[in-house]
Amino acid sequence: MEMSTPIPPGERGELYHPGPPRFTSVDAEPLGELLHGSGERTNLSPLDVELSGVDGDLAPFDPDWAASYEWSIAETPDGSEAQLGDASVVHFEPDVPGQYRLEMTGPDGSYALTVRAFPEENEDDPQPRVTLSAEQEGEQFRIDADARPSPEGDNTVEDLDVEFYVDDRDRPALDGDLSVDGHTATVPADAVTDTVRVHAVAVGDRHSVADFVRLEADGSTAHPNDPPEWVEDATIYEIFVRRFDDEVTFETIENRLDYLEDLGVDALWLTPILESHSHANPGVPGGPHGYDIKDYYGTADALGTTEDYEALVEACHDRDIKVIFDLVINHTAREHPYFRAAKHGETVSASDLGYFENVSGDDQEFFRGLYEWEYGTTAKTYAYWQGIPVVDYDSLALRSWLLDVIDHWQGIVDGFRCDVAWGVPRSFWKNVRDRVKARDEDFLLLDETVPWHSDFAEDQFDAHFDYGFNETLRAIGRGEENATAVNDVLDDRAAMGYPDHTTFFNYVENHDMSRYVSIGDRDSQMAAGAATFTLPGAPMLYYGQETGVSAQRGTMNWDSVDEDLQAYYENLIDARDSLSELASDAPTTPVELDERPDGVVAYARGGSDGQVLVVLNFSGDPTTVSLPDGVGTTDLLTDETVASADGVEVEHAVVLRADDADL
Repeated sequence: MEMSTPIPPGERGELYHPGPPRFTSVDAEPLGELLHGSGERTNLSPLDVELSGVDGDLAPFDPDWAASYEWSIAETPDGSEAQLGDASVVHFEPDVPGQYRLEMTGPDGSYALTVRAFPEENEDDPQPRVTLSAEQEGEQFRIDADARPSPEGDNTVEDLDVEFYVDDRDRPALDGDLSVDGHTATVPADAVTDTVRVHAVAVGDRHSVADFVRLEADGSTAHPNDPPEWVEDATIYEIFVRRFDDEVTFETIENRLDYLEDLGVDALWLTPILESHSHANPGVPGGPHGYDIKDYYGTADALGTTEDYEALVEACHDRDIKVIFDLVINHTAREHPYFRAAKHGETVSASDLGYFENVSGDDQEFFRGLYEWEYGTTAKTYAYWQGIPVVDYDSLALRSWLLDVIDHWQGIVDGFRCDVAWGVPRSFWKNVRDRVKARDEDFLLLDETVPWHSDFAEDQFDAHFDYGFNETLRAIGRGEENATAVNDVLDDRAAMGYPDHTTFFNYVENHDMSRYVSIGDRDSQMAAGAATFTLPGAPMLYYGQETGVSAQRGTMNWDSVDEDLQAYYENLIDARDSLSELASDAPTTPVELDERPDGVVAYARGGSDGQVLVVLNFSGDPTTVSLPDGVGTTDLLTDETVASADGVEVEHAVVLRADDADL
């Protein structure tokens, strides 16, 4: 598709619109219960108001927090008795299947919002997927839906229906309506007078995550849900900031950038760098993690000034390394001035009022409205972690403040890793995406949803941590799964309902889990690491994974590096960068080996233009593997022969040329 240029929301006359159409099912379980099990919902997050597949809360985008907004139901299916509240942020539960039209009236007029409710669905039923493409053909735009059934179901492509919807925001820019024929929609080109977004869902036993395309009056089109190109095959490096050296500052990290550049790192994710209770008190449980933020506009004193941080980012950019900012907006620290005012009635100083400079610092009720409460006076907290009270997205003031925080940091960095993304209403993430992508289409939005859930791929996040892949690798390391489970990874992604256009971060370990060597050993860690670099998705290293750090948040071992391990990961990064067969968009085919030894798995990458065979050995002992005809015996990771009398010897991983093999 010829790419079009996004127009900022305010210039499209849609400043307070509640966003794109919503898709859900009747009687859907709250997503928080699906992710974490019922019974402990109230102390987890604001998600108790969320519906699976729809934003249970509806709110204006980019709200004027001092204004009021009124909601009403304009149209319902027959038999519906659904109701809306009278607040600016409302919670809507459709009660019968069909199409609803809601209206929101604000300071600049009224807006419509379509909600499509499907019949009650079972989360265990297979979920289809859909990806849209669009182009102008002669005098019309053609929109094709690539609808695909789940690999776990009995549906075929022919069994799937596709429903198309014009975005309510763009109705004035379309003269007429879509013509739909099966999985294709068309519209006369001269009927598009401005930006028109067209959404679609595939429908089988369940409905898919929705996708959309953008049509422009000049004939250009775009698929805005495509991830930034730079991330799809990038090598990501996570640093638990305060453990990257004995004494860490932004300057310390900058001094190590040559190492990261030589290693082959493309993007650097730093755990939170803002002023926080734990940065100021590094002896707290979990160490100086930074996820309990006290100041959303200022960096941690222990690390340096904002100017020092900007210098670090600029130094990264000089080396073509992107920087991912850890965005924490599900909760604050109890020590945040707003929470101290809310809980204890303390006066917020003029210097701490920040975004709310026009609010009285002793207005306790205002600050109480920024947080969620239980039993009147007890703050809700994240997962019983008493140090981090959960914020309340029913508050327009809260939404407006955090959008300002996002604006502040977006101009400095290249992407956000969104902490506890599942705890923030999806309507807000849709607003965030709409806002940041209007400024920079290449800006990355990465979610943390544990366990994973495909709803967050619907017009919210570009990339997702592959929680399922990680669990598989760790189960193999513990001896609970056969190594061949690696070959299920791609089907697992599809079975979860993730659309084909989204991308994943492949990882062995991160700051929230024990090191792989603590559940396996060095050898199995090396095989697992090779899996993350040779399967589709962006490979991610956790600092010290490549040098032999064994403690979850241990200090980087600059003086005792495991040089063989480091060289191994350098080879993996080089292979990923140089072999097109290992790219995320290259085909993947499981390969059955004759007399496969225990702990060994094989798969082919690539196709008719070039093909390699990857063999991983999790067993801990070098093993001999017999090869199919036409497979070479030079390991592309080391450029050394691995031939043996009966095939090839595999210690941890080999990548072999297989252009002439029938795999």
